[in-house]
Amino acid sequence: MSLISIVIVILLGMFLLQSIIKGFSFIELLGFSFPIGIGVVTVLMFFLEVLGLVISKENILVVVIGMILLLSAKMIYNYKEYILCFRRSSFQKFFLLGKFNLLWLTLVSGTILLLVIVSSKSLYWPTFASDSVTSFDLFGKVIASEGTILNSSIYEKSVGFGAAYPPLYSLGLAYVYIFGFESSKIIPVLFFISLVVGFYALLLKNTSSIGAALGTLFMMISPELISQSAVNITSVPQAMFGATGLIALLTWNKTKETKYLYLSVLLLAFNGWIRSEGIVYIGAAFLYYCYILFVEHKVRDYIKPVIFLFASVFPFIMWQLFMRWNINLMDSFVQVDFKMVPSFDKLRLAKILSITKFNFFSNNYYGITIYVFFSAIVFNLIRIYSQKDSLVTLIVILIPLFGYLFLINQIELRSDSIDNIMKYSAKRFFFGIVILMWFYIVQSFPFKQIFYTLDTFLSPPSKAKR
Repeated sequence: MSLISIVIVILLGMFLLQSIIKGFSFIELLGFSFPIGIGVVTVLMFFLEVLGLVISKENILVVVIGMILLLSAKMIYNYKEYILCFRRSSFQKFFLLGKFNLLWLTLVSGTILLLVIVSSKSLYWPTFASDSVTSFDLFGKVIASEGTILNSSIYEKSVGFGAAYPPLYSLGLAYVYIFGFESSKIIPVLFFISLVVGFYALLLKNTSSIGAALGTLFMMISPELISQSAVNITSVPQAMFGATGLIALLTWNKTKETKYLYLSVLLLAFNGWIRSEGIVYIGAAFLYYCYILFVEHKVRDYIKPVIFLFASVFPFIMWQLFMRWNINLMDSFVQVDFKMVPSFDKLRLAKILSITKFNFFSNNYYGITIYVFFSAIVFNLIRIYSQKDSLVTLIVILIPLFGYLFLINQIELRSDSIDNIMKYSAKRFFFGIVILMWFYIVQSFPFKQIFYTLDTFLSPPSKAKR
């Protein structure tokens, strides 16, 4: 039943993407079915809590399988539409994983090998990170045991601050415990695989096969990111949701395919359903969406941005309302207070910027990422000056970075110091920024042209159409 429960989550995500949105390729479904599926499942588990029902195996199966049946019934009822959609995309296009050549094969093989090694390591070792042992994993176990979010660990204050985080991750861990897993490490493993595959799938829409494979490999081997991917905490999953959500929106504007707009909204919504600071990605996406509508397309439809913003922040707002409703129980788990009035403490700002600079330029944390990123900006200066699209893409990618710095500057910590947060936690805050930087690198001039040239030169010639 354990593995079947994971298959159910993946099927839910797949049916949701293909039934409601339609038109995704095999590699896109492979990358995004699990994160979308587990996001929806945890929202359904939360609704069980709100309705006063037990979060149990039986209740979850009834709701989730019922939803899968509804989605599949919709597909069966409109089967002609789906057949037409599949024919338009073509069988070959649906299963296209990349343009085959020896360099591409080497890069992809290396990526798969690393995925196997990291996944094996993660599954072999038990949960040991203190944040998970005292918070996320422990909270997930108690939810699974007692069938409620407001359980004994909340009343007795025997769980860590992670109980106040938006509940996607803790409920995801609870889900696998409910269905018989002895360890919850399958969740971070599947999130990391989804990040790598989903990132590659989106890069394929923005650059060549070699560029996508190279960008994915270098993003993946950022030292701190790959080490934290085997740790049972929220940092890598949240980066996956936030960064790919923003990349999906950029892809939508490039390809004009509406499916990427809807995918972006889903990913951004779950990004705020796993960590509260995910609002920096939602803010960047909202500003970019408004720019596309009002500046590029010169549309004066103010309803669309409102719908986009509401759909993206709805799960985040749900959790904030739940926290407020149960403030007497949950307030003691809140780590920070947010100052609404902007703070201009020069010493504090200097400290934040100094440690951020150290983190980004540390080879132990992000490897060569920042150096290659700055090189890409320098090489791309002419394009940035002459083509506003290139400048806008760079700005959109940098907004979450400055958003994080603003949030860090505005928070008051209840049980820690800003020094500790910046030195030990902030390096994990910027995983999504690293992912976005590698996206910018491989789709920027002249790297993109170099990768396309390599693709053409190294790949076997295509057969002429008869």
